Amino acid sequence: MLGAVQDDQLERAIAVALLRRPRATIGELALSTGVPRARARGILSDLVTSRRVQVSGFLNQRSEGHTLEAAFYLSAAPSALKRIAAHLLDAPAVTTASLLAGPCSVMAEGYFPSEAAVAEFVAEDLGRISGLAAVETALYQRRLEIPNRWQAIVSDPGSTRATLDELDRSIVAELSRDGRVSTTTIAVRAGVSEGAVRKRLARLQATGQLLITAIIDPQLLGHRCEAFLLISVEPGRLSEAADRLATAPETGNVSLMAGRFPLLVRAYFPTPEAITEFVAGSVGQIPGIRAVEIWRVLLRLRRAFLPLPDAAAWLGRGTTSPSTVD
Repeated sequence: MLGAVQDDQLERAIAVALLRRPRATIGELALSTGVPRARARGILSDLVTSRRVQVSGFLNQRSEGHTLEAAFYLSAAPSALKRIAAHLLDAPAVTTASLLAGPCSVMAEGYFPSEAAVAEFVAEDLGRISGLAAVETALYQRRLEIPNRWQAIVSDPGSTRATLDELDRSIVAELSRDGRVSTTTIAVRAGVSEGAVRKRLARLQATGQLLITAIIDPQLLGHRCEAFLLISVEPGRLSEAADRLATAPETGNVSLMAGRFPLLVRAYFPTPEAITEFVAGSVGQIPGIRAVEIWRVLLRLRRAFLPLPDAAAWLGRGTTSPSTVD
């Protein structure tokens, strides 16, 4: 039993270390956790293979001119849920998606270049899904990012855009498949020197065009329940309520929305009872809040553009190769 407890603690320590430095070497992980390199390598291998830790690189959508973020609340017949999930897993514009218990069946988020592109996505992309009954769209006005323990906060270059050449896109493509792939491997596959890859990678990260992030399963830290809280607030109290919610330890992020609910909160809890306690206590004490809807996450489908293994298994699909351990 003691060994299992120690394993759990080491898994958490390595996961947190990867949040700080997703491309940390085995030696660096061993040093930060105080274990031998072989031990650190074995634990990381287990975490990566089980997809409880995922490391991936992707283009910052804002740097590509996709500055408008939207959320879609989808209602559907039960028989259509797997079709919707499969469609969202393959949709390039979708960054995150979850199956929900609540007034809607599925929530998805994505980045777009304009309001017209959002309308086109709803009409032409989502509109093709048989069994989809209704779509409610909300636009993000401002997101309060909160440093947390299960997903790294990535830099935002604002509206800055820069042209990417063939080497840039090769590097991004390799890192999107495996965020820990070595620069040596990228160089061999791209047919250039490792020095060229290192220099280009540093520039892409420094400008915020390339984001390399580690996403860890909240259950590693005892957060077994994920929920979205959709909150109605008196207009004059909106910013105050958002700031108060952002200080709660349960909160992953808080967003001010243009839609039916002006506040959208993603939060994590150890038990279902803790959700009720949070809403009745912390949320209920904030002045100006009129109503709260709780939408529990049943199944995470996609995070940071990555299809998640539980979703792939539910749909009977295989999963991509895990990230590099070394």
